[in-house]
Amino acid sequence: MKLSGYAKKAGVSYKTAHRWWKAGELRCYQIPTTGTIIIESDDPVITEPVALIYASQGILSRGKTKFRASND
Repeated sequence: MKLSGYAKKAGVSYKTAHRWWKAGELRCYQIPTTGTIIIESDDPVITEPVALIYASQGILSRGKTKFRASND
């Protein structure tokens, strides 16, 4: 299976699959004359889910809300 087909089957972009190949995370080889990358296994790599958290100061950094420190 070509790298592009593998990427579609794995549900990732071609760039991601290419990065995995460069990092040695895929069992594959490259045909020297054409440069085509062939995946040895048709089973996509199973990756663990990743959670991303984004937090922004937003309003605080724009000075719209003022907080005073309490000296109690």
